[in-house]
Amino acid sequence: MNINDVAQKSGVSKTTVSRVLNNEKYVSDEKREKVLSAIKELGYAPNWVARSLVTKKTNLIGVIVPEVDLSFYYSIISEMERIAFERGYKLFICNTLHRPEKEIEYLSLLKEMRVDGLILMHEEMSEQSIKEIKKWGITSLFLSGEILNSDIPSVLIDNYAASKAMTEYLIQLGHKKIQFIAGNESEHATLNSRLAGFLEAVQHSSEEITYKIAYGDYTMESGYEIMKKTLENKKYPTAVFAISDDLAVGAMNCLLDYGFQIPKDISVVGFDASKISIVCRPRLTTVEQPIELLAKTGIEKLIANIGSSIKEKKTYVPYQLLIRESCARFKGGEGLSNLERIRH
Repeated sequence: MNINDVAQKSGVSKTTVSRVLNNEKYVSDEKREKVLSAIKELGYAPNWVARSLVTKKTNLIGVIVPEVDLSFYYSIISEMERIAFERGYKLFICNTLHRPEKEIEYLSLLKEMRVDGLILMHEEMSEQSIKEIKKWGITSLFLSGEILNSDIPSVLIDNYAASKAMTEYLIQLGHKKIQFIAGNESEHATLNSRLAGFLEAVQHSSEEITYKIAYGDYTMESGYEIMKKTLENKKYPTAVFAISDDLAVGAMNCLLDYGFQIPKDISVVGFDASKISIVCRPRLTTVEQPIELLAKTGIEKLIANIGSSIKEKKTYVPYQLLIRESCARFKGGEGLSNLERIRH
């Protein structure tokens, strides 16, 4: 069976059938309906485009991500792909590299591909992109984050409570000089929540806590450079809390290069519990975003609501502190008392 059979059955030209299959304009509603009816009767489905015209579904889910090679994104996308595949769906990954023009181009492509839903993992999406998604009216949600002043639903952990809990843990271990390494300084909802949780813990502690906040770009390279500047200024914290595992591992690498021992001299904690937190040495104490549960909850919620809107605006999944070898109780500066041994 081929396009000629569809043309003969519907009583139109092959060109008209082709235009309908490619969702082109300049085809009357009457002819379009004849072609679609013929496709359905004949069971003609040469590719996913034709099948989608008949079933009104493509079983494709678009994923917008800012930087796919960061450890957390890589881990959760891998898990999402596995879960989606088991449920008969495929993912189309769009790596925007933080460029608004790529967001718009990808959204246009995803619309042409007739994806059934969108998972958004970029909390700094442009206003134009958000407007396009709302105008499109497609079922969508933010996964592991949210965007300020948007009614697009989110599946995430309580970033404020998690950050506050990790900071309180450091304080309980006797750390009174804490370096907080954030992502880029912006109106980023997740960053704001994690920073707010940190500040709540240090500013309302019964202990007098000295802290410093530095901003980077979520990469290991950025964590390394931030830590390097801190050490070169002779401003030695007793603990470092990084907003992501990549930043934390970058900071750890710098500390090790400068001759510090972790956690004897300086403790380091991260956020996400991505795969890199396990393979680094010492293994990283971190806040666990439950990757499998986030992926499962996000994919299943999206699939269940395809063709409609998701009612729950925020769906929280539980977090936990994973206590590992990169963090220890502060012993009154025992590790830092012999600073002349530190190599520069």
